[in-house]
Amino acid sequence: MKLLPTFTVFLLGAISHRGAEPSVAVTAVNEFGIELHERFASSHPNLCLSPLSIETALAMTYAGADGSTRDEMAKVLRYPVDDKDGKTLNESFQKLNDSLVALCKASEARAAAEAARSGMKLDSVLILTANRIFGQRGYKFQAPFLATLKDLYHSPLEELDFASNPEIARRRVNGWVEEQTKKRIANLIPRNGITSKTRLALASALYFKAPWDFEFFSLATTPRPFFVMGKSVMQVETMTAKCTVRVSREDGFMAVGIPYAGADLQMVILLPSQPDGLAEVNKKLTAALLAKCAVMPEQEVILRLPKFKMASLSMPLGTELQAMGMKSAFDKPPGSANFAGMAPPRRGDYLGLSEIYHKTFIVVDERGAEAAAATTPGAMSLGGPPEPIVPLPPLEIRVDRPFIFAIQHAPSGACLFLGR
Repeated sequence: MKLLPTFTVFLLGAISHRGAEPSVAVTAVNEFGIELHERFASSHPNLCLSPLSIETALAMTYAGADGSTRDEMAKVLRYPVDDKDGKTLNESFQKLNDSLVALCKASEARAAAEAARSGMKLDSVLILTANRIFGQRGYKFQAPFLATLKDLYHSPLEELDFASNPEIARRRVNGWVEEQTKKRIANLIPRNGITSKTRLALASALYFKAPWDFEFFSLATTPRPFFVMGKSVMQVETMTAKCTVRVSREDGFMAVGIPYAGADLQMVILLPSQPDGLAEVNKKLTAALLAKCAVMPEQEVILRLPKFKMASLSMPLGTELQAMGMKSAFDKPPGSANFAGMAPPRRGDYLGLSEIYHKTFIVVDERGAEAAAATTPGAMSLGGPPEPIVPLPPLEIRVDRPFIFAIQHAPSGACLFLGR
């Protein structure tokens, strides 16, 4: 019997674990996300992943793993090997989620205060997360596993009949994902992605929308040259603003942190010094660099940033995860999958991962960013004319060549999205 993890977008519930720190989860999210980004980069010139979404979905799967399967997953996913019961890992993810929930509440309070003061309605940061277990009706899942996912990941069990109606079950899981991501992620699991042998689908969904901490006036957006693939030039719609960003000059590239409202979230741009320098910058992408991006000094700049939108197809992650060393989870070799923590194995009837599907959507424009992700086992517009842009600030940053980007939670350093 196969376990199909259907991971949607990300994040955990709202139980507070005051003794836990998010650093364990942040390390796992960033280190694993960078390696997965590198593995897909060569075959995907335009790429967007949600490391947090993927890690959350796999953390839910990890809660039911045992033996060598659990050891392999811990190594690949960068989980602490001495955390035998998973308590540190689960509480760390929970703490990271708590900080994101608090960020959204603070953003809502700022918007409400501004509305009361000026009568103008401003957008606030919105991060919606949801998790769900879809299990075969009548299947004997382990009570501690279901309790862990329900209590720590706010992921209740919903029973479906995979065995008799796999296509109806697939539509239900996809419909849940689409609903949780405000219809940005549709058809996550492709046709035949769920079969009559599926016994469990884990879904983690994330929806993110945030306004910039300053204004990109739409009247200042004009076509400007962009070096496609670092070579040919084409005109693309490019936004312009005089603003304060985080900046660090590195060897062969510049790191720029563009703040969203409240400045706790930022879009990180790693901009090569040369139009064809993306490959070299990719080699220098590390968790330490991402940590540095969260604390870079601020500088006033003129920023020219292209508008862009990406909507990926469903990406199967199984082959790459196996290449990274997570083989027995996929029952390679046959009989090696050990998810005894999910359900007791019986002769000829045990759980193993069949595939993991991941899908993302992101749009970046004058109002900010909107993004969603799914993995299965913003905007401040006050009106008025644009201010004249004068060529006097200390730096003009032109994002006119291929670049790496991330949406980062600056206080923790965690990357919600990572792409190129």
